Amino acid sequence: MAEKRINDDIKIDFELPRLLKNTIEEAEELDKIGSVEYTAVADQIDVVCKGYVTTGHMTEEQWDIVTARYPII
Repeated sequence: MAEKRINDDIKIDFELPRLLKNTIEEAEELDKIGSVEYTAVADQIDVVCKGYVTTGHMTEEQWDIVTARYPII
């Protein structure tokens, strides 16, 4: 099994939009099984967060927290 990539030391204590929640759930599952597809989903998390920051649904600080927890490896 591959090394865990999600940083469990970083906690998300704010509400996330549904699409982002679903994408994060997928990343969690892929990380759990050690799938190489995790990297593509982590990249998608970054892209989705950027879109939410651009539209004012997230702050840049929240984006930083989410992408620090789900790094692109």
